[in-house]
Amino acid sequence: TAHDLHSLVQRLCPDFPLAVVQEAAEFAEPAKGGRLYRFIGAPSPVEVPAPDGEASSDAPPLRILWSLQRMLEFCFVYPEVLFVLRHTFTEDAVFGRVSRAALVAELRRGAQALT
Repeated sequence: TAHDLHSLVQRLCPDFPLAVVQEAAEFAEPAKGGRLYRFIGAPSPVEVPAPDGEASSDAPPLRILWSLQRMLEFCFVYPEVLFVLRHTFTEDAVFGRVSRAALVAELRRGAQALT
């Protein structure tokens, strides 16, 4: 979760802002139900349950760690880029020219191309 990563980062930088981690979590890849994931410190992989109609909304969403780390790096290192993207999205969204989902998908494709 975003709070787990924030706790980890705070060991290195005690005043690291939680807001940056939460912003990164909005764009990080979610853990998919029914798959096995290895949690930090866990001796073996754990299956994440598939979501059902009665899932608790109080539980924080699980994110893929590498995806959350990459999004955190992007949000922390390039806040000016995000500001421009938000401004562009806000301006263009008024006129219906930009889809948030399309913008996020394009950023993910670009990030994957860099690796």
